Amino acid sequence: MIELKHVDLKYHDHIIFDDANIIIPNQKLVGITGKSGSGKTSLLYMLGLISTNQKYEYYINNQRIDIKKQKSELKKHSFAYIFQDNALPEYLTVEENIQLYGQLSHQTIDEERIQNLLRIVHLQALNEQRTDTLSGGQRQRLALACALAKNPEVIIADEITASLDLDNAKNIINILKELVKLGKTVILSSHDARIIEQCDVVYQINNHKIEALNNFTIGYQDISIKHSFNHKVNPYRWFSKFDFGASKIEKTLVVLIPVIVSMILLCLTGLKNTTINNYTSKINSGSYDVKVECNDASVDFIGKFSNYKGIENIYPIHDLYTTEIEVNEKSYSNYAIEITSIFTKESKVAITAFMAKKYNIEIGDIITINIEGLKNNNFTVEDIIDDKLFYANGNMGIYLPGEYYEDDLNSSTYLIEFNDVDQINTVIQKIYSEYPNSLCVVSDSEYQYQLNKLKELQNNMNKIISSSIIIEIVILSIIQGIGVNTHKKELSILLANGLSLKDIVFLNSYIQLRQIIKSILLLVIGGLIMNNMIIITVQNVLLIIIILLVVYTIPSVSRSILILYYQPEKILKEM
Repeated sequence: MIELKHVDLKYHDHIIFDDANIIIPNQKLVGITGKSGSGKTSLLYMLGLISTNQKYEYYINNQRIDIKKQKSELKKHSFAYIFQDNALPEYLTVEENIQLYGQLSHQTIDEERIQNLLRIVHLQALNEQRTDTLSGGQRQRLALACALAKNPEVIIADEITASLDLDNAKNIINILKELVKLGKTVILSSHDARIIEQCDVVYQINNHKIEALNNFTIGYQDISIKHSFNHKVNPYRWFSKFDFGASKIEKTLVVLIPVIVSMILLCLTGLKNTTINNYTSKINSGSYDVKVECNDASVDFIGKFSNYKGIENIYPIHDLYTTEIEVNEKSYSNYAIEITSIFTKESKVAITAFMAKKYNIEIGDIITINIEGLKNNNFTVEDIIDDKLFYANGNMGIYLPGEYYEDDLNSSTYLIEFNDVDQINTVIQKIYSEYPNSLCVVSDSEYQYQLNKLKELQNNMNKIISSSIIIEIVILSIIQGIGVNTHKKELSILLANGLSLKDIVFLNSYIQLRQIIKSILLLVIGGLIMNNMIIITVQNVLLIIIILLVVYTIPSVSRSILILYYQPEKILKEM
């Protein structure tokens, strides 16, 4: 026995029920009638626990039910629903629809049981026929067979004969009456007097109350609310066949798009790695120096850092200044000139191009400098170099190899010569940690240029890859969202019949795993075909697996949220 007490319901300011009560006796055909808009469907939804309204008390076998905690199991195992416009999955066959609903309640549906159900609803020999080829009456009888596949205690039918002709309506009612004889409780709503008069118990909704129009006995057979079902049954196999209403085109796109994008990403990753390696090789092929000003002449800088990885040599840099020089015995005193040590493999005496121009100096000319700190005062110009090199602070500079300076001349500035460009930043960071007030300058502007180009390339490629993944996720989410929204009536009926959050999560995971496996297999095939363009490495495989997990998981989660957002009561009322 089902009993609803103190039912209150109103939409906006319109009162539907006001402290109404109803008793549903067991193993009876119960009819509910009333004017259009009186609340027949709303009452059925409350009886079936799919209503969002919970302003009532629900009893089964005189025991009050905790609606929030128990409704999912009751809908899945004890109740079944048949609706006026039963939106069964049209792309499934008669047999597949029955299996889908049976699996929903963890029922084992074998061929013998399918034939038995089809015999009950008079649809023999149609088990392989697609649902979209059935007539209206056949579809309604199939809906009844799907409901019976759950082996429910209670069958709830909302205006199921409204769209049928008289003969088909009689067939449906006769089937329902036979089910009552088999021990089922059937509740139906109708405005057709010819249907209502065949019911064992009749209620009429009038003046916000539910009135019994005839006398009836309650009976002693309890409705079972505890079910032992086959835990070995895997409902997700058949749920995944339903696939939330996805069409063949949608299923194909959902697999192909990640495959195509992943192959493009593999190509881009290969291009990125190749280009980065080329840039790195170009950078490493150069010789790069770092000038360090530690501002402390007492520090044994060379001894401290000479053994660091990547350092080939460390030289002290001596800086001397003068305003007076002689070039080929001709005196000049117009500019301040910096004299600094320079260490190269050729160790040449050099001057800046600016100084050469100002004083008309050419290679081979003799320069005389009379200042302390130098072993020799006369030098032959061996090279004229670019003004932009860092060794001189100004444009007037003379570069002398280290052997030209006095041995006891102290220095707080050093030149580090590297043989491994990758160690430059590591060493610089170590110097700054040891000497916070020091200043490190990389000598060659080409190094910085190449380094910046490398970083720019990495950033651009990462942006392209990230954008591709985001676009892919958006496209998949839209495709799956459209598919779910297109079939929201079918989903709402499944939700009304007990499809739970757990089912949706597991089903999404099951479908997602199959899609990932298909995608990986297609990628392997594509990789073998395009082996000249795609580099297959363990790193790339792991990268693609991670990408596939992301691009499938986010749309899958979005799909689950969208399904849970649906309110079956509202959607089904719009059917």
